[in-house]
Amino acid sequence: MGFVVPVSYATPLLANIPDFNFAAIGKGLKKSKKNSEKIMRQMARTTVRIETVRIQEPTASSAPEAAAGQPKAEARRAPIPRPHPSHPQEPAPGEESSGAMTKVNEQLIAAQQEELKKLAEKRVLPPDGMVLIPAGEFFMGTEDGLPDARPMHRPQLSSFWIDQYEVTNAEYRRCLQAGICLPPKDRQAFDDSLRGQHPVTNVTWAQARAFCQWRGRRLPTEAEWEKAARGTDGRRYPWGNSEEVIKSLVKEQTVRSNGNGTAPVGSFPGTLSPYGVFDLIGNAWEWVKDWYAEDYYAIAPLRDPQGPLRGSFRVLRGGDWSQSPSELRVSYRGWDEMTYWGPSLGFRCAADVPE
Repeated sequence: MGFVVPVSYATPLLANIPDFNFAAIGKGLKKSKKNSEKIMRQMARTTVRIETVRIQEPTASSAPEAAAGQPKAEARRAPIPRPHPSHPQEPAPGEESSGAMTKVNEQLIAAQQEELKKLAEKRVLPPDGMVLIPAGEFFMGTEDGLPDARPMHRPQLSSFWIDQYEVTNAEYRRCLQAGICLPPKDRQAFDDSLRGQHPVTNVTWAQARAFCQWRGRRLPTEAEWEKAARGTDGRRYPWGNSEEVIKSLVKEQTVRSNGNGTAPVGSFPGTLSPYGVFDLIGNAWEWVKDWYAEDYYAIAPLRDPQGPLRGSFRVLRGGDWSQSPSELRVSYRGWDEMTYWGPSLGFRCAADVPE
């Protein structure tokens, strides 16, 4: 009997195939749309069988919501506490081959450089401080996480730019001085002259959007953020699938932040994504464009998904180092009210690539 499994579980095996190219996942979709849809329906049926087992598990009650717009003295876990996923029967974290992951990363970088070269021929250069994420499909979501991150699916995204680092206090201050941005809700970290290169925090979703618009940019979609973080192969973390890396990074964070929240952007090279983006997990949560809906993945379009048309909450991605390994996965979806702000919540911007 055959089973459909996330490609991340099979990465070490696929990497041993000499001609297998992870950067080519999804290419030729238009020519084989019928077959692709058939495969996705098969994956959906497998997801149903998994769900049938898991609904028998006991669930914990959700914690009450905090009042909108209230000051947050401490970093609050986002989303509002919910049951942790059970540990699936799968290869133990850390079993992946470093050589296999290196090969995948090299393929993704090569695809990125190829597209950059084509853009340069059209005299299109990367905006200051931004990284290109090439067009194509990628594996989004998970089959062993919370219900709102299932099922794993393969959206196809257009090329886009994304900030290599989170927006810093120094950058946000320029927007404030220009009379466009409002100051963070809590200015203690923002006004600390030694924290100019730390990610700006304590800002609402609307404040994040206003800054990006001032720069001629926008907030990334949830799908764009996830592809920038994990590449095309469905890995759990920007570096691969090993949870052991998190332990060393948490220790490193304590030193770099002096035990006082965030660290300067780019302080954790171990979190570098396959496309060269820093701090997509760990340093701070990040606002993204989308409204939140728990069942959105089941109905999301497979071409440039933009999130639900309306909702009550906006999506947060990334997490800070106080989260558990399961909450630091790139597939994990946080959410809160647009008026929420806190000392571990920041953002970065994205932009469209000219056609």
